[in-house]
Amino acid sequence: MLISYDICNDNLQNEIINWYTELVSKYDFDKVEYDIIRYPSSNVYSYIDKEVISESSIQDHGYTEYTMNKFLKQYNLSGDLRTLVLTNKTVRKQWMEFKEQELINFITNCTNKMKEVDPNIIISAAVMSNYSSAKNTFLQDYRKWLELSIIDEIEQLIKCKFLYDDNYEYISNVGKTSGIITGIISDEETDSKTISFEVVVTLD
Repeated sequence: MLISYDICNDNLQNEIINWYTELVSKYDFDKVEYDIIRYPSSNVYSYIDKEVISESSIQDHGYTEYTMNKFLKQYNLSGDLRTLVLTNKTVRKQWMEFKEQELINFITNCTNKMKEVDPNIIISAAVMSNYSSAKNTFLQDYRKWLELSIIDEIEQLIKCKFLYDDNYEYISNVGKTSGIITGIISDEETDSKTISFEVVVTLD
């Protein structure tokens, strides 16, 4: 079971950034990788343009007291956030944009702090292989992360049977911004129990 922390909590963000900064200050790392740097799966994007959706239809996360208050204050809103997300498509879109930006803010601040300690350190992120799914389902807009230079490398997690399709989709969306470092993992349809090699593709 994957337990997620509250990405939007400033106190927690600062604590994690301090941990990263302490590590790169004490040890001579060449590279640091963000793993599971995303929200849990959400289907809100599927209903982004609908006026009203039922509570039973939605799968979403992040409704902690801290995050809800932070969001309502930022957008000058009042009321029950869950109800607003279900009944107001403008608020629904703002909610998704808010959470995505909070993740970007965290990565930006954390990367900058580590680069202050060691400007040559490489910062990478393990990401979902399919860009559209990563952005819409997990708010993991790694194309933007590369454009903002808050990540140096992207490392895709690809199930064996999707290797070609996901690499093609990656190149189409991310282009030549970054080399592709692909981690191959097995899935339930793969006979071999362990597959643990990397395919590294450098774009000309």
